[in-house]
Amino acid sequence: LRGGDTVVRHVHGRSGAGKSALVSRFLAGLTGRAEAPVVLVGRCYEQESVPYKAIDSLVDALTHHLLGVPHEVSKTLVPPQAAELTRVFPVLNRVEAFARASRRSRASTDPRETRAFAFAGLRELLRRLGERAPLVLCIDDVQWGDGDSADLLAGLVAAPGAPRLLLLLSYRDEYATTSLCLQRLGGQPGTQLADALCPIPVAGS
Repeated sequence: LRGGDTVVRHVHGRSGAGKSALVSRFLAGLTGRAEAPVVLVGRCYEQESVPYKAIDSLVDALTHHLLGVPHEVSKTLVPPQAAELTRVFPVLNRVEAFARASRRSRASTDPRETRAFAFAGLRELLRRLGERAPLVLCIDDVQWGDGDSADLLAGLVAAPGAPRLLLLLSYRDEYATTSLCLQRLGGQPGTQLADALCPIPVAGS
């Protein structure tokens, strides 16, 4: 990651094997370093029913981070697709620079175009953020995610021009063959998410 690469790692094991503790300890060890990364953590919930459920809480964490960034800096992070991005993830409108940008431009009315532009906008936002500091994204319980989340994650790290980031995906082994999200994440031909797959089994898995 520090060399400018996009890195994807899958941390998997059976329920109770210690995946969350392992990841938490790793993330805690990143603080206090000379070039401390921006760490954004999200989680997917089994009973939650929201669009892009594997990404939703991660965007909440991203919004919280942006709210702590000076306005002059946040303006430089706003992607050209701000209108579509804030339509798909309205929480980003809490950031003044994003709200202003989305008001100045008209979002596409075609659902497919809105989705495509929103995906591109999030990728560009993360690219700009990753240029400022190392960026670590972590999503727990990915087995509860949906197909749209998998498509978005695959698009975020697809070459060429992927953002400089480390993407940690944690999930339960027993759902590897039944979860639509995991099936798509492990079987996206030609994408960096599949090609860079480096499973990290947790003891007991």
